[in-house]
Amino acid sequence: MSEDQAISAGVDDPRYFFRIGDVESNLAPPSSARNQWFEKTGVDLPSGENVGALAKWKWPDAFEGVTLDMAVRAREELAQMEPSRARQSNQAKDWFGYVAAKICGIKFPANKNSKEHKAARSKVGEILRQWKVR
Repeated sequence: MSEDQAISAGVDDPRYFFRIGDVESNLAPPSSARNQWFEKTGVDLPSGENVGALAKWKWPDAFEGVTLDMAVRAREELAQMEPSRARQSNQAKDWFGYVAAKICGIKFPANKNSKEHKAARSKVGEILRQWKVR
């Protein structure tokens, strides 16, 4: 798992995760059904030993906790905004993701360089991509 993928997934240490999937020149996104993710973990044996093992791991769902009502409220908010106040780029001061995050109860930590802030931006970005907000 790459560092960027770890931030998107909210994983502290990407070295414990890997995927097996099709090898193509344009790799499928991490959430693709063709990719299977695994976590390296330890298992305690009855003898008291701990051995390495693999556990199937599922990519976190960006929509966990997001309801249809939230999507409708975000769409209504977008419809009422001036076009110049709802930017598509997550680097813009007026990024619509900030509005969507507030509606969905997603908090952005004050430290913009923190992993938590980057993870929140990634989650909101994925929600907007799936909502097709442009």
